[in-house]
Amino acid sequence: MTIANFTYCLWKYDNLLLAFLMFACQNYYMPVLSMFYGIIIRMYREAGGKHNMPHIHAEYSGQEIVVALDGTVLEGAIPKNKMKLLDAWLEIHREALEANCKLLSNGERYFRIDPLR
Repeated sequence: MTIANFTYCLWKYDNLLLAFLMFACQNYYMPVLSMFYGIIIRMYREAGGKHNMPHIHAEYSGQEIVVALDGTVLEGAIPKNKMKLLDAWLEIHREALEANCKLLSNGERYFRIDPLR
């Protein structure tokens, strides 16, 4: 193996490792607030981030959606029947979500929110 091949292998390995770490850290720093009917709800501190309003990230079966606390879809999509469940959950837990948003923006610990039953 030449030095060039070895260097390329290291570079490729480093990029794969970096991609994995970025994926792992995203889920680590985005705490799970609730889970119900296959929907995973996350929120994290997004100071100066992409979305300039309090919001949640929801995932269902590999599909992701970002929804403001008022129910406005900011990005992505999930199946309509799951979106209806998410809307209902948002309405029921709006105050708890706002409290969590405030806690996370102040660097404090979040609390879990009951699932939709």
